[in-house]
Amino acid sequence: MLIVLLLITLLPFKENPFLNDYKGDWTFTKYVGGACAIYAVVYLACNGRFPRYLGSWQARLYLPFTLLVYISYMFTRTSSSMNPILMVTSLSVLGFILLSVIDSMKRLRWVLMTAVGSVALASLYVIREWQKNKGWATGSRGAWVVGDTNHFGITAICGITLAWYLAQERRSKWERLFCWGCLLLTFAAAIIGASRGGFLGLVAAMLFAAIRSRKRTRNIFVVLVLLVGFNVAYPYSPLQRLLHPSRSDSESSDNHRASWQVALEMVREHPITGIGIGELKSQFNKYRPAWYEGPASMAHNAYLSVAAETGIPGFLLFLSVIIATYISLERTSRKRSIPPLLTEAAVALQAGLVGASVSIFFIPAEYHEHLWFIIVMSMCLPPLAIQLPKRRVAQRQRAETVELSQG
Repeated sequence: MLIVLLLITLLPFKENPFLNDYKGDWTFTKYVGGACAIYAVVYLACNGRFPRYLGSWQARLYLPFTLLVYISYMFTRTSSSMNPILMVTSLSVLGFILLSVIDSMKRLRWVLMTAVGSVALASLYVIREWQKNKGWATGSRGAWVVGDTNHFGITAICGITLAWYLAQERRSKWERLFCWGCLLLTFAAAIIGASRGGFLGLVAAMLFAAIRSRKRTRNIFVVLVLLVGFNVAYPYSPLQRLLHPSRSDSESSDNHRASWQVALEMVREHPITGIGIGELKSQFNKYRPAWYEGPASMAHNAYLSVAAETGIPGFLLFLSVIIATYISLERTSRKRSIPPLLTEAAVALQAGLVGASVSIFFIPAEYHEHLWFIIVMSMCLPPLAIQLPKRRVAQRQRAETVELSQG
């Protein structure tokens, strides 16, 4: 199980030269993922247990979406520097691993705690880069080992929502302190990361979490004070960038609008098959609007990116996976016969999903690791919610049988 926790720890570190300095698409993280897949197979064989991998609607919908991506890739000579097939395959392997090995509350807790800690560790790198670049005053907002600060914003949303709910559990003092410390560290990194899309997603996630909490009014007030207060005081905050954009911010906004227009034109011309997976940037100039003079780029919108590259069928499948995930988490959160950890985890993942869904409207992150981590974890909760009550009934029946035999 330790190697699985190592894989979860490595998820936020996209650009670490020690982990990813390899020729080609294979990285240290992917090698760890391969080792985890082998461990999962051995674990299943030893326990004689075979999970229902397609037991949830989000899993069933993900399967045709993946097949559509593979088919698109087969008929497309992609010129993208990132191999989309390898990314989709990696996400599928991650789903197989977690569905195979998370079969108890203890394992679920360790995976969630590791996810919280790994995001907090990644936050230290963001804060360090912010310090080196004098609060982004140099104009650079690269976060080095965690990649782009916009993508880190989605990672931070996942870590913050999980930490928020795990910190309120009635567990040991060190676990609560660990979660609160990780939450504050990640929150600070998310704000100083200054991603406007990430900030809007963070607002949506934190408000959702506050509304679903027991002390709703107090928590909404705390969230608003934290978000507004920090953003008003910090000159390079996401709110300041939205209200008082610099020249580079204005250029970025133009780039966003141009990429959206390009993606929509691609959808209009190729509504069924799309232009091909990974081809949006390479064909950008073919659909470039007359008013835009900037460089070619990816669509700054994950939904439009999926629609442009895989067509409307791919877009509908992608959107359906997100909706099915939300509904599944909602059902789990409303069950009362299961341990609090399951219901709290469901609401935390639901809040993270809401925030990530808002952020990817401004960020081309349809294959973001932590977005799919949330989706995969939503597949892991229902089996536990079903198994645990059955185990309790079986234990109660065994205890009654023993009492009768002794009587």
